[in-house]
Amino acid sequence: MGRGIAIVDDDKDLVDMYGKILKKRGLTVCFVAHDGHEAINKFAECNPKPSVVIMDNRLPSMHGVEATRKILKIEPKTRVIFLSADIKVENDALDAGAFIFLKKPASIYDIIKAIKSAC
Repeated sequence: MGRGIAIVDDDKDLVDMYGKILKKRGLTVCFVAHDGHEAINKFAECNPKPSVVIMDNRLPSMHGVEATRKILKIEPKTRVIFLSADIKVENDALDAGAFIFLKKPASIYDIIKAIKSAC
């Protein structure tokens, strides 16, 4: 399924849970980032680029909407699955190029369904 997945979220427990669930389903996690700048740097360095990025919005140093814009400037074909409890940013996330917006807490079923749809 694609070239793998990147996880961008500052909640380390959530990142661990995502990673375990994705691995259990045979999906590869290319990298994990805990803030927007780290996400952009790791994305730029990653080769091959992940085909999907799971993105939170409230991140230290740079919000997910801005990180999404910058990641998609590097590789426009990347599908960003935006996961946020802040539904006020849904339109901003989609305008920035996110493939889909899921409200946290999202079910594992919905996250996997979004990944399959993105790939």
